[in-house]
Amino acid sequence: YAMIAWVLGMTEEFRDRVMHLVRHADHPVHCIVLDGSSITDVDTTAASAIDRLIDLLTSDGVELAVADPVAPVKDALDRYGLTARLAGGRFYESIELAVDAHRHPTTGT
Repeated sequence: YAMIAWVLGMTEEFRDRVMHLVRHADHPVHCIVLDGSSITDVDTTAASAIDRLIDLLTSDGVELAVADPVAPVKDALDRYGLTARLAGGRFYESIELAVDAHRHPTTGT
């Protein structure tokens, strides 16, 4: 599992970096968990980049999870139709819960 700080100001660079990490990891990556705690806004550019990132990850058999987003970010991701595309179709209260849910899918929350 990879945990990456989400920097939306550099959407293409961020997407390329995530895909590089996924494709060059020492072990297969099944889920990317993004720490959403410091994200304050998701605009149309960011939403488009997230949508494209989900497409790329999905084509590599990888899910995207978002942990600990603030309410306005949750609302924006819902509004752009992205929540349903996230791992489990939901948000996680913490990085630890997200990782645990994907490490132990039958016992995770």
